[in-house]
Amino acid sequence: MNALEYKDFYDNVGKRIGWDFSKMKCVSEALPWDFYNEVTKVTKKSDLLLDIGTGGGEAILSIADAGLLLVGIDHSTGMMETATKNAAKSGIPNVRFLQMDAEQLDHSSKVTTHVTQNLTKKGYS
Repeated sequence: MNALEYKDFYDNVGKRIGWDFSKMKCVSEALPWDFYNEVTKVTKKSDLLLDIGTGGGEAILSIADAGLLLVGIDHSTGMMETATKNAAKSGIPNVRFLQMDAEQLDHSSKVTTHVTQNLTKKGYS
């Protein structure tokens, strides 16, 4: 699939079934550690975090107290709608969500302390 096909896929699936994975239980056999837990270990309360491919935002909402400001980006309209709803329900004030293509980031590297990536598109890990 090309980039436009990926975006259309994620937008269409999001409209049909939603992207809220907050109640989903996941077991990872390949990784003996929790990635976002590791992020919180090296994050200071004054840090700014950028989560690329944030999906519904559940992961960064769960670690919101780890930093000063957390920003989640995703290319999918459906995922951003879910993330925005999840943020509103949570009432967490220091998390923001922006619809943005990870290949064309619109931010200054001077203001981001940590970057996490949650992309599964071929060519990303």
